[in-house]
Amino acid sequence: MPAPAPREATAPVDPAESLRAIIARFPAARAVFDRHGLMNCGGEAGPDERLDFFAKAHHVPLEALLRDLRAAIEAPPPDQAAPSEPRPTVASPKAIPVAGQSAAPRGEPSGRFTPFLLAALGLTLTFGATLGMINLARLTTAWGWGNLTPPSIWMHAYVQVFGFVGLFVMGVAYHIIPRFAGTPLRAPGLVTPSFWLQLAGVVSIVCGFWLAPDAARVFWLVGGLALVTAATLFTWSIGRTLAAATPGPERFERWLLAGAAWLLVATGLVVVAALANDPTWHLVLWPVALYGFTANWIFGVGRRIFPIFLGLKPRWPRVESPAYVAHQLGVALWAAGAWPGDGAAWLWLRAPGGVLLVVAATAYLSSLGAFRRESASPMPVEPWYRGYIR
Repeated sequence: MPAPAPREATAPVDPAESLRAIIARFPAARAVFDRHGLMNCGGEAGPDERLDFFAKAHHVPLEALLRDLRAAIEAPPPDQAAPSEPRPTVASPKAIPVAGQSAAPRGEPSGRFTPFLLAALGLTLTFGATLGMINLARLTTAWGWGNLTPPSIWMHAYVQVFGFVGLFVMGVAYHIIPRFAGTPLRAPGLVTPSFWLQLAGVVSIVCGFWLAPDAARVFWLVGGLALVTAATLFTWSIGRTLAAATPGPERFERWLLAGAAWLLVATGLVVVAALANDPTWHLVLWPVALYGFTANWIFGVGRRIFPIFLGLKPRWPRVESPAYVAHQLGVALWAAGAWPGDGAAWLWLRAPGGVLLVVAATAYLSSLGAFRRESASPMPVEPWYRGYIR
């Protein structure tokens, strides 16, 4: 009796087929996708995205991915060994070698970002955007909501920058960086402490300004120290994860590491402001937090995903490195020039800093090909979506 044909021969994997359909037909394929960066994305059934798009998004040569899938699919299960023959030692799908990787990464939890997202939304819907709306009403109308006081402005700023933006970026980073890097998150035990420290730091500062004005400096300092500790844990975990990654064609890691470094500077400035009991330091703090931390993370994540998901064709690759340097220098000059000193010296720092920030952003977008109409994505990209991002 002839041997049955391999399943791959009768039901080949089509590059245009979705990962969800492939996993449904061949459950062993899930381990291969996880090793190449899927890591529980899309739930148990897997995402509804094409195989060729997955290969491009995770920098896996399509032929190598197809070869790994065939090896996993055709590997006979141990319980199907002939009774009269000794059962061969067959590697499980998780042990099958994968092109470009020496070991399979452990499974990454898919809900690691959830508490960060919920806390970020909760903060912005209370003391963030909502308080900002009240502050605007106090500033522009006579609705009887009281006068606009500096502590009300400070509370709004801390919640939006370190609460909403900070928690959101940290949570998303813990989720996507292992998948970008194709390696498990390093020091995962730091995720929960960094969340509670970040949240507690913001709440402490807000409570001091709001409920205990006479002891606001103490709450400010305690909250600042909590923010510094959270930023340190976050930077250590993300930095080690990026260091363990195999370098890809995009150099997005440098933007993320620079953003993490600026986050450490920003939280350090919170402590300095609290020790001096001087809110004037906020003039330096906010540019560092927004242009240093937030913008670098936007540029870094964008460098990794925009060419793939928007179908951009990067051009002038040599422009990106000068743009990166110009942006960091622009942040430093703008922040230094933000101090309200006397004389024109501060303006001479701030003005070139602003020019460098504009030039860096323009060069970054140009290097990505954001101003071109051609599409290089294997998946159709909705024109309205590409236009909205641009």
